[in-house]
Amino acid sequence: MGLHMYEADARIAELTDIAALDRLAAEGQPASVLSRWAARGHDAPRSGGLRRLLHLGR
Repeated sequence: MGLHMYEADARIAELTDIAALDRLAAEGQPASVLSRWAARGHDAPRSGGLRRLLHLGR
């Protein structure tokens, strides 16, 4: 798998995470739940896209 495919897979995973986070927000979950969900299982920081989205709503 080339670098292009790796980058595409990473972007798809990030968009999938954003969609799931959006669903949680639409359900009315509090910001603390959304923050915990965005940080789940990420020992190393990622691009920060989900965290940026959370801060936009504040």
